[in-house]
Amino acid sequence: MKFSNMKSVLRYFILPFLLLIFSSCNQDNSDNLLSEATYKDIFLELAIVNHIDTLLLANITREELIDQIFDHYEITPEEFRKTHDEFEKDIDQQLKRMEQILVMLREERERIDAIEQEYHRQQREPADSLRQRLLSR
Repeated sequence: MKFSNMKSVLRYFILPFLLLIFSSCNQDNSDNLLSEATYKDIFLELAIVNHIDTLLLANITREELIDQIFDHYEITPEEFRKTHDEFEKDIDQQLKRMEQILVMLREERERIDAIEQEYHRQQREPADSLRQRLLSR
């Protein structure tokens, strides 16, 4: 092969190939990140799991619940961590996200409180049955 032909091969095939490889190494990874809404939903669920009373866990561990969350969203912990790390690079935006997540947590807590109150209200015995029980002693 002549030297000029080799230059042509290098110029037209190898150089573009190498440029493509090196450009993909520095490519923005934001395409591989979770959406902000999905990130916030997962973050919220993970926060709830991390603060749930161990008595309520029954026969399941926190780790199993966390695995169920990732399975539900069809992601890996690494994908969540990658998105989290990327979002934390812009601290102002991340603080806004955290404020939104706190609002979501408060709303969830209020919803759970309402459910618990309704449950306890339904579980209370009527006053007449309490009086009957005391009289039958």
